[in-house]
Amino acid sequence: MFSVFSVANNPSAWGQLVTRRIALLAGLLALVVGGLAYVAIQPNSARSAEVRKQAETRWEQRPFRNYRMQLTEENHTPLFTLICTMDVEIRNEEIARVWQSDCPPPILWTVSGLFELTNSLEAHICYPAFSGGCACATNYQVQTNYHPQLGYPRKITRSTVTAIQYTHLDYWRYLVLERKQPWCSGIANSSIRTVTVESLTPLP
Repeated sequence: MFSVFSVANNPSAWGQLVTRRIALLAGLLALVVGGLAYVAIQPNSARSAEVRKQAETRWEQRPFRNYRMQLTEENHTPLFTLICTMDVEIRNEEIARVWQSDCPPPILWTVSGLFELTNSLEAHICYPAFSGGCACATNYQVQTNYHPQLGYPRKITRSTVTAIQYTHLDYWRYLVLERKQPWCSGIANSSIRTVTVESLTPLP
């Protein structure tokens, strides 16, 4: 515990007191901003989950079990771009025949697999070894367009971005203790993955 006399005659103690107060204020700011972000994100997540549930219900009520599906998949990163296509026959949600595919294995989609991809609506992975706690994190977001009648995902765009977590207490703690910004861009590259159903044809 610091006394007025000890602080006034000890520059080191004064510096520690200032650092603690800055850390406390930064922590309170992070809690307030983080709380506002949480309130803003939750309704969007709930709406996305409800839309997905309604789409799955429409798909389960379809008048056919078997189908042929043609898709295009695109993967874009700062290092490379991969675009491939596939034409598959699905029976009882299992691959029965591959008519054409130039996608690297094991990429073969069914509608059930596309719904599983949409489940990763919002998530993040922290990197404590690089930035201290959760000052940096890779965030995943998915945007999905569903068929209005059959409900299957017509287009899924999954974006991955590594960035500073300004609303997390660990960011402000790192900033106060290290006196510099965390090097988040050096952890992982941003990427965009898009899967588009070009056609879906019912089969007997």
